[in-house]
Amino acid sequence: SAAVLKERRREYKKSVRSDGADSAEALSDVACLAKALVEDGKAAEAKALLKKSVPKAKRVFGPSHPTAISMEDLLKDVEAGNGAKVTSGSSIGDIVNLAEALSSPFLWATIVGHRTKPALNGKKVQV
Repeated sequence: SAAVLKERRREYKKSVRSDGADSAEALSDVACLAKALVEDGKAAEAKALLKKSVPKAKRVFGPSHPTAISMEDLLKDVEAGNGAKVTSGSSIGDIVNLAEALSSPFLWATIVGHRTKPALNGKKVQV
């Protein structure tokens, strides 16, 4: 909705001002903003935002982090013209919401560890 999109834009701008455009906080907010843009029918704007943000997310979080993966998947969907299928009940929406909620690398390592060998930015960790 327009209200959600407005709030996501506000959160993203606030993160950029306080932490910088390449910060983990701002990149997490980009993922949420891009999802809101798609849901509001602004796929072209989401695509442009994701094209510049996905490489940053991979660098900041690592390529296997849920936020980087969800952003890349959303970009692929938008590029394929599938943006309309992204809703808050979709798997991408769920991943973005989960990634937004997880700000602690320890929590992320714990969740990842149940399916794969636990690692945090390429380093083995105890979970």
